[in-house]
Amino acid sequence: MRTSNSHYALVDCNNFFVSCERVFNPSLESKPVVVLSNNDGCVVARSQEVKNMSIPMGIPFYQVKDKLESANVQVFSSNFVLYGDMSARVLKTLSRFSGEIDPYSIDESFLKVRGLNEKQLASWGREMAYTVTKWTGIPVSVGIGRTRTLAKFANHIAKKQPQYKGVYSCEDNRLEEWMKRYPVEEVWGIGQRLAAKCHRFKIDTVYDLKNVALHWAKKYLDTVGTRTVMELRGEECILSTIPSKRGSIIRSRSFDPPIEDFESLYRRIGLFVATAAEKLREYKMCTKSFTIFIMSSRYIRDNYYSSVPVLLDRATDNTVEMLKLSREALRKAYRQGVLYKKGGVAMSDLVNRDAVQIPLNDPVPKSFQDKAGKIVNVLDGINSRFGRNIVKLGSYAMISKTTDKKERISKRFTTHWSDIPVVKAK
Repeated sequence: MRTSNSHYALVDCNNFFVSCERVFNPSLESKPVVVLSNNDGCVVARSQEVKNMSIPMGIPFYQVKDKLESANVQVFSSNFVLYGDMSARVLKTLSRFSGEIDPYSIDESFLKVRGLNEKQLASWGREMAYTVTKWTGIPVSVGIGRTRTLAKFANHIAKKQPQYKGVYSCEDNRLEEWMKRYPVEEVWGIGQRLAAKCHRFKIDTVYDLKNVALHWAKKYLDTVGTRTVMELRGEECILSTIPSKRGSIIRSRSFDPPIEDFESLYRRIGLFVATAAEKLREYKMCTKSFTIFIMSSRYIRDNYYSSVPVLLDRATDNTVEMLKLSREALRKAYRQGVLYKKGGVAMSDLVNRDAVQIPLNDPVPKSFQDKAGKIVNVLDGINSRFGRNIVKLGSYAMISKTTDKKERISKRFTTHWSDIPVVKAK
């Protein structure tokens, strides 16, 4: 816990996926737009026009397809190559305003700034929002506060109260008035369980929560809730939003059409193993165990599900090692004649790479470890330089994320030569 003259800004890209689509297709401005999840399954992004239609986030697309079509809503498949690149452009722009940036998600980042007074903070926030929109085409909202929790709440006000034009600072003298208007559920860190507990004790608004006795918070709201109360009071308790330890990494996907033969299924599972292993190396972590799972459709009469855990004597992040073990595990899980609708891999018991202990009787030969390590290093090096999945292992080389069901995907405007927009003068 500490207090200082520093402030945090939470910069949140407005309707980010939709905004990315609009940057390269200006005709979509002011028109209703939604973006779907992988395999065009659910609604994961909505323009304000669609929100006004009461289309909820996460609803399966098939349930609202007719309603969206009748309202002439533009529907897009998720284009994560584009969204990821646009997110990087926003971050690069933000780096001009602060040397301390903590990305929170693909469309949100915390920035730290020091030594600015109330007027300077507002001016800094407005200039930042204007610059990001001008340089990237992505509109943003900026909330400023002495703590991350206050910045998050300020961002909510910036979005909901149009008089602030997308930028709000908690140094504003109306802060307590806004806290009295908003329910306790609007506070970052107060989930459904803690909110229900607050309401039982007549703590209904953000203002009520800010002013509870700390001994009550420690008794009823656990450590997270207590820190939230202190942050609402301007006492900095959350020093980072980056988790110190990840519990697991899961990669899975539905298959359309379903898969029956073993080799085709293994290629799919191999891709999941490879992408999960890449993420392990990115986090500088290794896994001590992973589980392969496959299933048929849950809606058929004789539905089938099987999972096989793989326990490792030595934690690893090596794709080659895990692919060999996953093939053996899949053999145990596979049943001939089943139409498999979904499969995946779950990696657990994660440990930091520097903390991996080598057993005295290592079951993996040193020669194989060295060879596999060289292969993975070459793969990572080439893919890092020229683009993800430029080079693949043969186990999953024929599988690409482009085989996912994405019937409405836009072009890769910023990352693929053939998709670069062409502008013609009249």
